[in-house]
Amino acid sequence: MATLTCPSCGNSGDAGRAENAFDYLRRDGMVEVRRCRECGAGLLVRFTLLPTMAHPEVIPNEVWQEMQGPNPAGR
Repeated sequence: MATLTCPSCGNSGDAGRAENAFDYLRRDGMVEVRRCRECGAGLLVRFTLLPTMAHPEVIPNEVWQEMQGPNPAGR
């Protein structure tokens, strides 16, 4: 499987869903949304099959905050 590296902090690990370095949030075809467990950055990860590679992009903070939904007081 491909290695996934966070462009924001450099955290890396296996791009498989069972990896502890990134939270798997959703998938649409060959594109996944992940959260880096080290820095909390939202990542849009595009995969290629041959060769198997993961191409992460940091989701802009304002978009990421909107994707996370409202933040109730006290959290």
